[in-house]
Amino acid sequence: MSGHYIEALLRPPVEMASVVTNGTLGFVAIAAPSVLMMPGGVGYTIGALCLARATFLLNRAVRLSRYQRRLHVLPNYSIHPTAIKRSKSDLFLGRGFEWKSKHTQRRADVDRPEYSYHFELGPIHKVVRAVLDPLPVWL
Repeated sequence: MSGHYIEALLRPPVEMASVVTNGTLGFVAIAAPSVLMMPGGVGYTIGALCLARATFLLNRAVRLSRYQRRLHVLPNYSIHPTAIKRSKSDLFLGRGFEWKSKHTQRRADVDRPEYSYHFELGPIHKVVRAVLDPLPVWL
């Protein structure tokens, strides 16, 4: 094996259930360790570990949600026309990046039919398109 993992960035953020469970257990273990039949020191340690795990899982869920949100709303990129270098031999294409294997994997994931709901237009977008499409070009 090459040691590379396959990203699953289009899945639902299922970590949120574990965040709630670990966070609740951590708060109970710290606030009232006797409820869990633990001595104080053990309860505080278990509580701190559960809260640390909840924080880790929350970070993963937030990163996943942000990635999925950026599929719909692209970041703003603007440049003043005077900042574009003029050359007869080169063409300015904007900000680029190095295409790697993870980008190929993400592109393949996006093309799968089970993830098509990420790219369907929302109801508001459909209404606006329906209203604006039949308008003449000069309006």
